[in-house]
Amino acid sequence: MKGAIIINLNELKKLPINELEAPLKDKFIALRVITGDYFDNKKLIVENNGNWFSMSFYRETCQHGSIRHKELQKLLDEKVDINKTYTISLWDYKEITSVFNSSAFKVKEYDDPIPSTIIEQMKLKMDEFIEEYVHCADCDEKIKYDEKAKRRRFFAGIYCYGCWCGDKGKHKGTGGWQEVERKETYN
Repeated sequence: MKGAIIINLNELKKLPINELEAPLKDKFIALRVITGDYFDNKKLIVENNGNWFSMSFYRETCQHGSIRHKELQKLLDEKVDINKTYTISLWDYKEITSVFNSSAFKVKEYDDPIPSTIIEQMKLKMDEFIEEYVHCADCDEKIKYDEKAKRRRFFAGIYCYGCWCGDKGKHKGTGGWQEVERKETYN
């Protein structure tokens, strides 16, 4: 039996971080006891207009001076407080396709809600997915989520034709994401 916690997007946008983070931890422990399911990814379901999306919400826990800490300093600012820095990822309900990955974001206080800009981005990506659109996992180009796009997949990411073939993006000129996927053993 799988356990899940369901929250409506409108409730999520008002909920202070401290009321989301600590109670979720307790609820997931309870779900594990009740269901006997020791899942790695805590299953939080966000409901938006009757559609469900799987969400991962976590506090950044990197060490001071680590590569990740330096990335966060560059992204947010030099004096970033890791204890108040979070990341959100969304997938379709079955966790097959990535819908949204936030950059890390910070909150001033633990009783602050998730920043409205993050909620707005989440809602936009959810609405687009409902309309059968996704964004390229490399360049963020909006693409139709059709059978052709579904074949341009590496793990949960879907790629535009250019990034998939290597015409642009992170793997430009090297065979693109299709070459990366071809070499993957999935072990």
